[in-house]
Amino acid sequence: MPRTFETLATHKFTATFQGINHRPCMFLTSNCPDRCGHPQDFAVFNVDKYEEYTKPGEYGDEQQTAYHMCVNENINEDKQDPAIIAKVKSLQPGQKVRVHYDHIYVDSDGSKWPERPCRSIDLL
Repeated sequence: MPRTFETLATHKFTATFQGINHRPCMFLTSNCPDRCGHPQDFAVFNVDKYEEYTKPGEYGDEQQTAYHMCVNENINEDKQDPAIIAKVKSLQPGQKVRVHYDHIYVDSDGSKWPERPCRSIDLL
């Protein structure tokens, strides 16, 4: 069965990049700390102003005041484009950007889960 998805919400806004924060391992499994995937780096953006917001799905994310995006290529839960991750890693705190991300519900072989892929980040 092919991977399909339903768009629950679309977010387009201007934001200020705050930097990249590291979340250490939480030591919750026997794979910790070396093989668990818990340690992650997150880019943090403060939302300045929404330019576009749609919520066609009942369970879509509401408008946000902050946006966090995982920037670890080896984890990549939200299927982020490596080019977008590289662009985010090149940002400096305080830079203004335009962000577009979607909140989607994925269906693959009967398994279902949410993802929040960033579609674009552009400098202002």
